[in-house]
Amino acid sequence: MFFSAPIWLLALLPWGAVSLWLLLGRRRKTPVPFLELWKGPALQRPTRSRLQPPAVSLALALMATLLAVLAAGKPSLAIRGLGGNESVTIVVDRGMSMSAVAGGVPRFRACAGGAAGDIASTLGSLTPVDLVDVPGGGARRSSVKDLPGLVATLAPTAVDTRELLSETVRDRLATSTSPVIVFSDQALAMDNPRLVQIAPESTPENVGIAALSARETPSPQIMVRLRNDSGRTAEQLKVSSEGQEVVKEVALPPRGQERDYFFDLPRLGTVVEASLGQADDQSADDRAWLVREGSFPRIEPRAALPVELRRLIEVYTRSRPPTDASLRVAIVGATADLPADGPGVVVAQIGVDHASGSVTAAEHLIAKDVDWAGFPGDVRMAGAAPEGWTSIVSMGSKVIVAVRTQPARQVWVGFEPGAWSATPDYVVFWANVLNWAGSGQERFAGHPLSEFEERWKRVSEQTMVAGMAPGEWPGLFESADGTRRAFNATAEPPPPLVRATGNWRQKLASAAAPRRAGADAGPLLLVLAMACLAGSAATWKRRGLTPVSAGRTF
Repeated sequence: MFFSAPIWLLALLPWGAVSLWLLLGRRRKTPVPFLELWKGPALQRPTRSRLQPPAVSLALALMATLLAVLAAGKPSLAIRGLGGNESVTIVVDRGMSMSAVAGGVPRFRACAGGAAGDIASTLGSLTPVDLVDVPGGGARRSSVKDLPGLVATLAPTAVDTRELLSETVRDRLATSTSPVIVFSDQALAMDNPRLVQIAPESTPENVGIAALSARETPSPQIMVRLRNDSGRTAEQLKVSSEGQEVVKEVALPPRGQERDYFFDLPRLGTVVEASLGQADDQSADDRAWLVREGSFPRIEPRAALPVELRRLIEVYTRSRPPTDASLRVAIVGATADLPADGPGVVVAQIGVDHASGSVTAAEHLIAKDVDWAGFPGDVRMAGAAPEGWTSIVSMGSKVIVAVRTQPARQVWVGFEPGAWSATPDYVVFWANVLNWAGSGQERFAGHPLSEFEERWKRVSEQTMVAGMAPGEWPGLFESADGTRRAFNATAEPPPPLVRATGNWRQKLASAAAPRRAGADAGPLLLVLAMACLAGSAATWKRRGLTPVSAGRTF
């Protein structure tokens, strides 16, 4: 409770003196005609000079006076349910740097726990709070006194929250008029008197994997880039793939710098893993993975194609969506139109020539899983295959499908399918053609957590902290079709120590000052005073006594 006219509270001094005087016990005066009549044993217990419980009517009268004096001081309340009780917003940054440990607990928990007492003394322990965690974003209503326990239920993450944190803070400042308290070590480029940032007082000691890559040519090799943000000078680094393992004790670069380390393995499997041997304040970047990935081609028709082939390409593209790393496969009508150094497929113009006889298919991915027994016995074709190309499918002595690998993977298709285009083998054949022409781009890849999608399920042996969402911590993941993908956290330079302008406690007190106006409690106190007066009048015993004499003679 705050008073805008506290001068009236001086009236509490005479009120207290009068109340004390009324409550002190006194001997009752009785006029007698002759003093000798009072000699002998006392007929009643003597009155002691000490505080005595007042009559109900007198107590209500005193309470009415007290409430009236308080009302004169123009009090304001900021309690639950009254105006001026807008919730204070507290934003907790659970990003990678704030999830590093300090004293064995995540820094955002330590930060909130250390500041909770000062926040409670400034705002009041019952002040309502909208707690917003980033990432997460959903607000949870609580109170200041419950802040440490509520923050303790939040799980650490390895997510980069820099952009999301700024967006969340701006949104909360725009949609509320109360203070916005932010627990974060990120620099917020905002100047608002209601924004109070509370940051840890130190940076984490961390050695992390800043980058991981692998190659198979000219020889299998793995590169690990380490970043050192600690006082350590050496680290145990391990890389492994398909049961092979290499462990080295490496010298670390100076604090704040990065260095690359190379490992040679006899062969590389589907998954490559790198890990550090010593624990530090940030465990999310102590392990990283790569998964051998192949991307589906981006099909680009550049010629008039048969309707059934166009329809098949549309279905193929929908079921195998290309990525940014996909090769562009051009579908052209003549060999001269092929890209000079890129993959392509020639759908040759059909002429008057025919091919007939039995089908001979080479051991090649293009002919794999195709039942050539159902191929027509006689087809129209485009003439002779280009010179220098390798025959894959032939009918009798005539080549109807040929390939070459230089300057890139390219396919020549020189037959008219006819009724064969309505069979499943036609679909298998063209899927093989497009897959083969657009392949050769297998690579070892790791993805940032920002690319995580709900379809990925964790398969690595790491156990997740309770409350942690699947995409908030690195690891190996797998989709329903068995495709694996690695999502890694990347060691980055720690944010510089955030020093808020002035003392955050003073800034919080200043930001919270307008809330003290709260709701005017004067009318409420006057109503209570009138109720007490009514109760006093109703319980007053009518014996011709004044309020003063009543208090003196009970």
